[in-house]
Amino acid sequence: MTFEVRTVVGSSFDFIVSSVSFESPFESADELEKKLRSLTRGNSTKRVLVDLLCSNGFEWNRFATFSFNNSRFGNDIEVINEDDVPLSLLVAQEKFYKSHPEYLTSSILTPTQISHFLQ
Repeated sequence: MTFEVRTVVGSSFDFIVSSVSFESPFESADELEKKLRSLTRGNSTKRVLVDLLCSNGFEWNRFATFSFNNSRFGNDIEVINEDDVPLSLLVAQEKFYKSHPEYLTSSILTPTQISHFLQ
């Protein structure tokens, strides 16, 4: 598995997809769409935030967004700046990765980056 999906409450995003290895979740697009379909209720379009920390590191393209219409990704996949991610989600992502250091060791992050992040 290259990702984990969690439901988000109280945000402009409905789901957050977290990379859990050096492979991007977008490389498993069919699996990702299947997982999102299983979590989506109704026919409304959902907003998805993707954290590519494990596959892209602390680079400019760490975060992306897209819409999901209960069957397929929209044509609106867009890289966003970390400053455009709600602080509550940044904190949640930090806690998520700190509680799963095994994901970081399977990532493109260097041992020094991992050590610094986990402090």
